Amino acid sequence: MYKEVEKCPIDIAVLEKSNEILVCPASYIWSDVGNWNSLSELTTNNDGSNYFNNEHVSVDSFNNYIISDKFVSLLGVDNLIIIDTEETLLVVSKDNVERVKDITDIVRKEKPALL
Repeated sequence: MYKEVEKCPIDIAVLEKSNEILVCPASYIWSDVGNWNSLSELTTNNDGSNYFNNEHVSVDSFNNYIISDKFVSLLGVDNLIIIDTEETLLVVSKDNVERVKDITDIVRKEKPALL
């Protein structure tokens, strides 16, 4: 069902179409988790400057964010985001994380079943 929902920002899909929206002031920390870099910045590193969600070994590797159900070994790599799912593996430099949509568009055309 989610794949069939039109992709549209909430401000356009809901807020601009309703006259019954209420807003109330609040005081809290907000982060728009719009990409993997944003998420990595909200996560507490658990291996020096790296974050791993599973067992791992890391040597001379810094500022990486790794999500994988597999044992992960890093050697001499920096500033990577690695997301390993059952169907796909994403490896992207933190400097290029804003371009993930580019690769997603290509995968959507060539391997739509993966998305």
